[in-house]
Amino acid sequence: MSQYPGVREQPTPRAAVDVMGGLVGALLVTAATVLTAGREQVPPQLRALDATAYLLVAMGGAALALRHLAPLWTFTLTLLPGIAYQAAGYPGGPAPAPIILALYSMAARGERQRVLGLGLVATAALTATRALSVPHGPGSPLLVAFPTAIVAALYSGQIVANRRARVREAAERAALAEREREQETKRRIDAERLRIAREFHDVVAHNISLINVQATMGVHLMDQRPTEAGAALAAIKDVSRQTLRELRRIVDVLRQSDEAEPTAPAPGLAGLDALVAGTRHAGLPVELHVLGRPRPLPPTVDVAAFRIIQESLTNALRYSDAAPTRVTLTYRADALVVEVVDDGRGAAKAASGSAPPVSGHGIAGMRERANAVGGTLDAGPVDGGGFAVRADLPLTTVLP
Repeated sequence: MSQYPGVREQPTPRAAVDVMGGLVGALLVTAATVLTAGREQVPPQLRALDATAYLLVAMGGAALALRHLAPLWTFTLTLLPGIAYQAAGYPGGPAPAPIILALYSMAARGERQRVLGLGLVATAALTATRALSVPHGPGSPLLVAFPTAIVAALYSGQIVANRRARVREAAERAALAEREREQETKRRIDAERLRIAREFHDVVAHNISLINVQATMGVHLMDQRPTEAGAALAAIKDVSRQTLRELRRIVDVLRQSDEAEPTAPAPGLAGLDALVAGTRHAGLPVELHVLGRPRPLPPTVDVAAFRIIQESLTNALRYSDAAPTRVTLTYRADALVVEVVDDGRGAAKAASGSAPPVSGHGIAGMRERANAVGGTLDAGPVDGGGFAVRADLPLTTVLP
């Protein structure tokens, strides 16, 4: 914690830590040399410790400041003073210790093969230099134990390298899991946004189309046939009430928590008769045909079929000039086939550009609903005029 409130302490940079470590290493190795070799009786074949010896030892320790930045250079800068120390014929002691620490740092980075090779080079160089500089002098105990120290450095460094690798792998797995969670959350949000957009489009587009047709009819009939105009206004009132009810249902779903089950019933084929009746009342002749044996459907298929029929009737109401429209439901053993065909000029009007401008999301939304339950949807003009929509919706469960 900082001693000044509101001021956050910054972490010490790695470079500063390495420099301090190098200084401490130089002091420790120099002090160890003084406490060991400096207090021993120097044989006549060897050279007594002097300022040059302490400088060489300190240089080797100071080179450890580069062990993270440049491990190979660190090894070189610790080996050269060590060779010079042995070549001068100074007595044994911890002078080669910085070389061992440099090799340990490399082993901790996972450079096992390099440590083995450089360890052999260092052992050969120090041993040969000692033998040539003091051919008849006593051997250095540290040089005798030098290979063992290299093995210990390699083993210790490998343990650290393995631990770091496990920590790194765990961090990578955690980061990957976090990215996957974020992607899944985004996917769920996008799917929910698309579902809400479909619901609003299906409800508003269909009912507003009915209101528009009835309002247009009421305007034309207000003076000549006020009774029929009143019926049109009554239809507008009914459709408006239904629209508000549907919008409240959607808002209720949005207000519920993720864990709670929706309490408002989703629209399905149970409301098909009311949908057809409302469309007929708006002025579009609709025939409903049901083939096969009706039976309970999976909820997703039930909603998809209803919304596809609703959107198809909305398009027919807009563009077919109130031409007869047929809605056919065919219950098969493994699928429900939905067909909506009008005999009007909607396709020709849309192709010629005389149709009112629309967003174009209707057919795309129907196709998305069909694909969501593992089905397909085809839509397009038919020969002789008119427009057809066909959706094949499988009745088996579709796994995500």
